[in-house]
Amino acid sequence: MSPKFWRLFGYDPEFKEHKITEWQDIIFPEDLAVAKRNLELHLKNPKHPYDQVVRYWHKNGTIVWVRCRGIAIYSNEGEPVRLLGCHLDMTRVMERQQELLGLQIKYEHLQRRLDEVHSELSQVKLLNDSLLRRSESERIRDDYGFAGSQFFIEHVRLLVQSADRLGCKLTTLRF
Repeated sequence: MSPKFWRLFGYDPEFKEHKITEWQDIIFPEDLAVAKRNLELHLKNPKHPYDQVVRYWHKNGTIVWVRCRGIAIYSNEGEPVRLLGCHLDMTRVMERQQELLGLQIKYEHLQRRLDEVHSELSQVKLLNDSLLRRSESERIRDDYGFAGSQFFIEHVRLLVQSADRLGCKLTTLRF
């Protein structure tokens, strides 16, 4: 591995040996399995690309996302003898992707809640319209616009329930 590779993870290349175990100790185990499987497929069939994004642990404990690409070099006998590759730091891209995914989940949750509120408001409007029509037809009997105290109490009860379901705060005024 190149000195730049080790510096990407916060290590001094002088203290890293040129051994597979050195980098395998800091890669996520599940990502190592993916990399090994892709290498196996690439070695069997050079047309299968050796290309994946894997996670490594930085020396400071943070995650470093790296895109690993490579190509096998074969001997005259057709045996793989070396793997040439490059590593590209994808950490910022992956962090932004995670942020966008989080925002998308929040947006979808808010959209569902908005749909629920819209549905609830539609029901409240229908109830209110129905109650207003009923009060209009019964207004003749009452000088204050209500067909008795029971109608007023029922109307207020429905509004309080709807406001509670919608998470609204009601303000009461006295005249």
